[in-house]
Amino acid sequence: MPGRGAEGVAGWKGLGHHPPGRVHLRPEALHAFQWEPTIPVEETRRRQALVTAALGGRTAHPVQAARSRQASIEAALALGDRRVGKAVLAAYRAGQRLDGWSEWFDESRWLAAFADLEREEGVGLAWFAHRRRRLDEVLPWDRIDCGVTKVYLQKQLAAARNLAEVEDCVLAPCSVCGACDYDVVKNRTYQAKDYVPEPERAPRPTEPDVRTRVRIRWAKTGRLVAISHLETMHALLRAIRRAGLPTAFSQGYHPKPRVSFGPALPVGVESRCELADLDLLVCTTPERWPPGSPGSSGRAVRPGAEVLDRGPRRSGNRSGPFTTGPNSRWIRGTRRCCRRGWERSSPPGRRS
Repeated sequence: MPGRGAEGVAGWKGLGHHPPGRVHLRPEALHAFQWEPTIPVEETRRRQALVTAALGGRTAHPVQAARSRQASIEAALALGDRRVGKAVLAAYRAGQRLDGWSEWFDESRWLAAFADLEREEGVGLAWFAHRRRRLDEVLPWDRIDCGVTKVYLQKQLAAARNLAEVEDCVLAPCSVCGACDYDVVKNRTYQAKDYVPEPERAPRPTEPDVRTRVRIRWAKTGRLVAISHLETMHALLRAIRRAGLPTAFSQGYHPKPRVSFGPALPVGVESRCELADLDLLVCTTPERWPPGSPGSSGRAVRPGAEVLDRGPRRSGNRSGPFTTGPNSRWIRGTRRCCRRGWERSSPPGRRS
C-alpha cells in the first residue's frame, strides 16, 4: 500500500496462514489512493522481496507479485490525461504490441515514447505516475460520477495514513460516502430466515437401456469454412435439439448430450467427410440436418466401435484453398516428392 515503509511491509509475516494473494502496489483512479504516487521500479522490487521473505520464501507461500516494470507504464495510462494518447500512439508506431505478455513487453519503447512526450508537452512518465497529486488538483476523471464523493475519498486517504479502521456500513452506522440515496440505492440486510428454500426437484426419468450410436457424416463447404470447430459443434447441437432426436445425455451434475466429434478442421479448409458420433435412445437414423450442409448422412455404428475423439487423427477428404483447380495435380505431386520444414522463432525479448 502507498505510504507504508519497510516496517509495514514486513507486517505481512502475520498473514502467512492465509492463502496466496496478489501484491498490488499501483494507485488507481476513483480510489482513496488516487492522489498517491506509484512507487518506482527499484522500490517495488525491494518491497516484493520483503513480502516474499516475510512469508517464508517463494516455496512456502507463493505470492503473485505485480510486474514492476509494467506497473509504471500501467499507472501512467490509468492516471494520465488525454496527452498520454500521444505516447500510446508513438509506442504503437514503434512496433509495441501484446503488452500483456512479458515476452512481448519492451520497456525501452515505452520509455522512448514518454521521453518524446516530455519534450513536446513538458510532462512525462514521472509526472503522470511518480508524483504526489494535490488534494485540490483537478483530476482527468473528475467528470465521472461514481457515486462516492471526492471529499469522502480524501477522508478515507487520511484514515489510511493514520491506520484507522473503517467499519462496514451494512452493520455499522452510515459513513455518508454519497453512494446511497436512501430511497432506491440503500443497504439491504438479509437474514437466513428471509431466504426461501428451493423446492425439491423432480426425479430424473430413467433412460432406457436400448441405445444406438449413429455416426453422422456431413460436408463443410462454401461459406461454412469461415466458422470454427467450436461454432460448428454448437450449430450441430442446436440442430439435433430442434430436430427432436431422442439423444442420450450424460448423468453428471451438468447433463450434456453424448456427442463425440472428429478432429478439428482448420478455419478456411473444406471437407466432405466430417464425422460425429451421436448416442440415441432408440434405433433410428437422423433425417433432418442443418441447412447448408450438403451430402449429410448417418449410419449405425457396431457396438464396441472406437469413439471418434479417442481414435487416431487421420487426414480424410479435406482440401484447402489451393488443393482444387487446374494446379491441384501439380501440387499433389509436389507434396509427394518434397518435404517442407518449419522453424519456430521465439518472440522478441524472450529470456533464454
